[in-house]
Amino acid sequence: MKPLTLTQAAEFLQFHPNWVRQEAKAGRIPGRKIGREWRFVEEDLVVFIRSGYPESRQAPLVEVSSCQSSKEEVRGGLISQRRAESVLDARLKRKKERKPRSSTTN
Repeated sequence: MKPLTLTQAAEFLQFHPNWVRQEAKAGRIPGRKIGREWRFVEEDLVVFIRSGYPESRQAPLVEVSSCQSSKEEVRGGLISQRRAESVLDARLKRKKERKPRSSTTN
């Protein structure tokens, strides 16, 4: 895990430091203000960049089995929070059963 200063994060993202500061302050870029200085983690910035990729450009699904009883889906080793939430929502969503139609009409 490599911590970055605001200037280093801006260079890594190739944006102006003021823009990076505003986005981090708004919570759109993962970062934390420690005292008077902003700190960022390089891996978090990579996830931030990848989360903006269209679905077709993301790494293909790879099935990983840590033990025989459980299997997990992993997308290129890293997965965006939004994608992880949608996968979780899909797994937790109850399947709606169709109600039987009445054969009589009113």
